[in-house]
Amino acid sequence: MGPNPDRRQHARTPIDRPCKVYHRASRQYLAARTCDLSSSGALVRIDSARPINPGDELDVFIAWGKKPVVNSGELVPATVVRVAASLEHHQAVAVQFAGGQQVALVA
Repeated sequence: MGPNPDRRQHARTPIDRPCKVYHRASRQYLAARTCDLSSSGALVRIDSARPINPGDELDVFIAWGKKPVVNSGELVPATVVRVAASLEHHQAVAVQFAGGQQVALVA
């Protein structure tokens, strides 16, 4: 095995979808977009200067359709496993869906 083995259990698919996250620690909803998804996690770009840290719990709402409102049935609980990048008003965070929950990818 090489120096940086890929520890992902599921293949990632590039999917750019609007979403929102509920940051439980701050009790705030934050605008976001998916960058890529797997059935067990995602890379999400969050539009907020509020720091997100590994271990933070989020509820992720992904807009799969063209509806302007995302409903609670589309909620996926997740835990931040890595903060990939942090810019002035954006952060890219890798999340793992909680409790082994998996998401069916909808294109």
